[in-house]
Amino acid sequence: MGAALAALAFLLFLATGCATRKERPAFQPASTETAVLRWQRENVSLTGDAVCARSHDGAVLIRLHKQSPSPLLELRLESDGTLAAKGSLASPGWTGPSSEAPMPLATWVSFLTIYQHAGDLPAGEKELHTAAARIAYDKTGSRLKSLSIASTDRAETISGFFR
Repeated sequence: MGAALAALAFLLFLATGCATRKERPAFQPASTETAVLRWQRENVSLTGDAVCARSHDGAVLIRLHKQSPSPLLELRLESDGTLAAKGSLASPGWTGPSSEAPMPLATWVSFLTIYQHAGDLPAGEKELHTAAARIAYDKTGSRLKSLSIASTDRAETISGFFR
């Protein structure tokens, strides 16, 4: 598992090393939920606990933990499309328009965007296909039970199972 974390950290470091960081106001959650997140790219995978939150203004935040109180990865997507990534897996971090996020963050941006708009998704088990991704989710009432996105142009999948 240590090699997988090192490989993920290295990949994210290469992609995020030149980005600028702006300090954002503290995230004010309106709701939070916990999940188990699994990230897989090629032959590297990571499974960890996550805290997922939504704010009143439409922003979302995901903090991924693995046997540590400090998040390995923290991703924040604002309602205006600004993405902030930080944590040991995104060292030294990246902030900017989500449409300009480095390639290693592209699937995470898609995952966050779907999570951000989960309230608009119809209930039930659904699978959607686009040219770039396969998206599957299970939603009961207004609550997501699971969400998965698999990139079709990269061997990468992110799956969340909400508690």
